[in-house]
Amino acid sequence: MACPYFFPILRHDAELWPHRRRLPLGDGFSGRCTSPGHEFTPSDAELGECCNLGYASQCRHLPVERQADAVHFCIGRDQDGIVQVCWVMVKDHASAGHGTLEFERTSRTWRARHDSETVQQMAECYLNAYFAKRPPEAS
Repeated sequence: MACPYFFPILRHDAELWPHRRRLPLGDGFSGRCTSPGHEFTPSDAELGECCNLGYASQCRHLPVERQADAVHFCIGRDQDGIVQVCWVMVKDHASAGHGTLEFERTSRTWRARHDSETVQQMAECYLNAYFAKRPPEAS
């Protein structure tokens, strides 16, 4: 569950989390906040406690009125050269939207993308973390 306003850019090398592989995006990332009126580069403390984790009610940049508190990702399928990435938006610990994205391994292109640039970027980071942990072609 990453913050829905977190735009991850690069894998963060600092050890801000005890179990990096268990993080919502599959690893820890640096990036920027896209919260309306609060676009900025978060500190390591904010990255470690809020941005990469979601449900960050203590974040002073989180809008009171928002569509989601966090975004979840998982791999739905990885076969025949197509990786299906499932996403769920969560608000007040309940689903606030869901769907699937599709990535073609051979051409390294998305066949189905998310409408939100921020969620799409999260999906790309999640997928790159997934690929880093698995062989080039999963069975």
